[in-house]
Amino acid sequence: MVGDDAVGIAVANKLKEKNLKNVDVETVNTIGLEIINIISGYDRVFVVDAVKTKKGKPGEIHKLGLEKIYEINFRVEGKSYFPYNEKLKQTMKCSVHDIDLLTVLKTGEKLGIKMPEIIIYGVEVSSTNRFMEGLSKDAEDAVPKAVEKIMGEL
Repeated sequence: MVGDDAVGIAVANKLKEKNLKNVDVETVNTIGLEIINIISGYDRVFVVDAVKTKKGKPGEIHKLGLEKIYEINFRVEGKSYFPYNEKLKQTMKCSVHDIDLLTVLKTGEKLGIKMPEIIIYGVEVSSTNRFMEGLSKDAEDAVPKAVEKIMGEL
């Protein structure tokens, strides 16, 4: 894993330690149509991931709506992986494995599958592509705060 990019996994591991009733905690290292099978059947799904925004400070936790993720989707160090089409409000894809979360949800709905409410927490990090073992201090300090925020919504 790439350093702070593992912050979502760290949050999931802390949630697993709590042995919550009627709550499944999973880590998923992929995005694409296979997400439909993973999240269908749930009422709510929490997504926690590392984010790098223009004005954020490492360790800050952002609650993001699906529309907000387009501003940071597919970006590393401020550079977009895929061209963003402002008119269509979507990134241009290279393959079905590059489908963003909102497109996955819309596809599931078009297939007649009930999609859950999605709640996204982004943990601000200084870098998402720096190779290092473990999390930075800022990301590590944000983990219990993110867990607390999620616990407050269960």
